[in-house]
This record gives sequence, structure tokens and C-alpha cells, in this order.
Amino acid sequence: MGGDMLSIAAGALSVYQSEIAVISNDVANVGTTAFKAQTMLVQSAFYDPLHAATSPTSTNGGSDPIQEGNGVKVGSMSTDQTQGAFQTTGISTNLAIDGTGYFVMNTLGSDGTPQYTRDGNFSINQDGYLVNAATGMVVQGYQASPAGAITPNGALTSLNVPVGQVSQAIGTGFGAKTGPSASDSVFDMLASGNLDQSQWVTAANGGVSTPQVTTTTVYDSLGGAHQLTLTYSPVVNTSLPSVKNASGTAIQAATEWQVSASFADGTQVSNGTTTGSSATVGYVYFDANGQFINTSADSVAGSTVHTLGATPSTAAGDVLDVTSWGSNNNATAPTANGSTGSTAKTGAIGIGFSNLTSLSGAGEAVTTLSQNGFPQGELSSVQIGKDGKITGSFSNGLQKTLGQVALATFENPQGLVAGQANMYTSSVNTGLAQIGTAGSGPFGTISSDSLEQSNVSIATEFSKLIVAQNAYIANSKSITIGNQDLQAIDQLIQ
Repeated sequence: MGGDMLSIAAGALSVYQSEIAVISNDVANVGTTAFKAQTMLVQSAFYDPLHAATSPTSTNGGSDPIQEGNGVKVGSMSTDQTQGAFQTTGISTNLAIDGTGYFVMNTLGSDGTPQYTRDGNFSINQDGYLVNAATGMVVQGYQASPAGAITPNGALTSLNVPVGQVSQAIGTGFGAKTGPSASDSVFDMLASGNLDQSQWVTAANGGVSTPQVTTTTVYDSLGGAHQLTLTYSPVVNTSLPSVKNASGTAIQAATEWQVSASFADGTQVSNGTTTGSSATVGYVYFDANGQFINTSADSVAGSTVHTLGATPSTAAGDVLDVTSWGSNNNATAPTANGSTGSTAKTGAIGIGFSNLTSLSGAGEAVTTLSQNGFPQGELSSVQIGKDGKITGSFSNGLQKTLGQVALATFENPQGLVAGQANMYTSSVNTGLAQIGTAGSGPFGTISSDSLEQSNVSIATEFSKLIVAQNAYIANSKSITIGNQDLQAIDQLIQ
């Protein structure tokens, strides 16, 4: 019996020593980014049958089995997957997952065994790769095309964010389209502000009105800057027409303004009728409440107007057609030997006027809200959105999608095998990694400028430590008592 006691107690000491080690590891990692606390469950070991159970008879009520326990063993090790609190770092490449998922990490080239982590302490290395500096492993995701398009169901690749990269110039008229709504994003420029209705009234009463003038910069396809002047002048007709808005509803016009464009650097423009350094773009109509109705090249009837989603046209009065760029800036690109090279591309520039109003009073000055041309620029900073998309900001004001961080989930995350530096690898019991992007399906969202903290609770760990330590001490007493029993037996034999 004494020997059994020593064996049981010694085994229990080993088990509770392991539990204390697990608790100590949790406490040690209370400050480790995205660390997940572990809990070791203790189970009873197998039982020796001393007497089997017997069935009841007519004279005997039967007997229960008699079994002798053999102590305890480590039953299981579970990981607390509860999300930790977020700590703001102010570093745009530091990421935290709000919800389910793991970052996918691999060696450069993505040809190694994937590893997974919730530790988003990432930075951009000297080659532009988004890496975990502690391990050198590279964040995996989807690299954007030169045009900024992402295919989120393609093969994962090592994400590269080339800070310092130079972007090509984009000519106004050749960049991403914009508009007042998603269904009408067909323009290259958007005007904004208020055309003072009192000036129109002055003109209508035979007085001298003051046109409203705004100047903005547009770019040729080689990055050359050109100053465009737009002049808005009141137009007084005997009878203003009923004009259809972009949705096709006819509205009685109350005021009308002519829009003219001009360049001082020799740039030539056309409205389909005349070509020169200046031309009439079209006419803008407003209702009695000063709200925009539509544009047209027809100053009397407004017969051809812009319709929702239609490409801007000279007939609709919302296109400035550049036929040649002026001689200054980068109208022609020099070659390596200094001679004149390629000529800047020309084409139509669609101008949206729907953000304009014609209310009485000066109001907001008329200006250009946006235009889609850019000179050459250098990638200066990056931001990462909740969906994991990496957006680069260039020195010329251009913003471009560079890639998207991928996330992974597992049917059984408890089956992940923990390694060094907060990394995990899959096992035969995790199920296949499900790869996707943040904010879709089961995947959580990504918070940039943040890191997930450890979810270790010191109070909980100390409570578990007290129980484990008392169990260890009690079993050490069992060894002492077992040893005393053996000594007593030895003395009896003597």
C-alpha cells in the first residue's frame, strides 16, 4: 500500500508541477502581444478493479464494483481564444484583428509552410515587404495590379509596399472617374460652390453682372501642369426652357449660366464647333429654389442633356475637349539625350456640375472639388483599412490600392500547434485553413495603429496557482506519510 501511495503521489506531483508551469507561462506572457492564456485540465488515471460487480439474486441484493484509483494525469490543454484588449500604437502597419481570424505568414516567396498569428506587430523592411521583424516572416495577402485592382480569390503572395516608389503621371481625363453618386461616376472633374443668383437677377433687369471665375490645375499625361480658368456668366433668355434632370424628369428652369473654359499657356480646346485657347463648355440650369437641374450645349431649349450614368458629351454641355497642350511644363517629354520625345496625350475631360447651386448671395465660392489628373509622385505613406486593404498615399496627392491582407480561420483552432514568437502551425485536427479577407464571411475586421494585448487575467491565474500549489503540497505530504508507513513496516520486520 505504501508503494502505491508513493507512486500515486509522485505522479500527482508531476501533474501539478506541469499545471504550475502552465500558469507560470501565462503569467510570464501577460505583456506579450496577442498571447492566449492556457488551461491545463487534470483527470483521474485508470482504476484497478479489486472486486467486480455482482447481480442481485433472490437471496442477495448484489454488490457494486470495488476499484482502486491510481492518481491523476494531464487530461487536456485548452487555449482561451477570447480576444484581448487593443492598445493604440500610432504605427499604421501595426494591426489587430477585431473578431475571428489569424494573419497568414510565410517565408519570402510564399513557398514555405504557412504559419498563423494574431500578433500584428508588423513593419515594412528595406525591400518594402510587410514583415514580422522578430521572425522575418512576411505577411501574406493579395497584391494589387498596377491599376490598383485586387483579385481576392487568387494565390496568396508576400505583400510588398514599396515606400519611395515613383508613380507615373496621370493626365486629367485618364484617371479614375468620379461623380455625385455611384450610379453616375462618369466625370473627370467636379465643380462645387454657389453661383450668386442676385448676379443673374441683375443681368435679367438689364444691369451689369459680374461673372464668377475659378482657376484650377489640370495635368497632361506626362505630368505637366496647366492652369484652367472656368468662367460662369448669367444667361438671360426671353423664356427659360423646361429641362430634364439626369433621371429624365422635366423641371422648369429659373436661372441659366454659361460655362466657358480658357488656357493662357497655348492649350487648345474644342466644343465641337470652335477650337482655340478658349471655348464654351455648355450651359447650367437651376430651378426656382436654386438647385441644379442639368447641363446642355443648347442655351435656348436644353434639348440634349446629361442622363444618369451616360458618358459626358459636348452635346450635353459637360465636356472640355483638349486638342493640344500648351508648350510649357511637360507638354513634351525629353528623351535620354535631351531631345524632344513623346507628346502628351489629348482627349475629353468630363466636368460634373451637379454640386453647384444658384442661391441669392455670395455663399460658398465656386471651385473645383476634384479632378483625376496627377503629376509624377513618390509613395510617402500607407494606411490599412478595416478590410485589410493597403492604400498608398503619394506626394502628388494620389491614393492607390497596393494590396490586401489575408486572414485565415480554422474549424478547430484548439488544434493549432503553438511555436515561438506567437506563431502557430496547423495540425491534422485543425481542419484546412479557410482563407479570406477581413470583414467578409466569418472573418473579423482589422484595426490599424493597434495591437491586441494578452488575454491573461492575473487574478484568474493566481487563483488557479493557489489551487495547484495546495494540491502539490498535499501530495508531497502523501509522499512523507507513505515514507513513514514504509519505515514502520521495516521496523516491524526487524
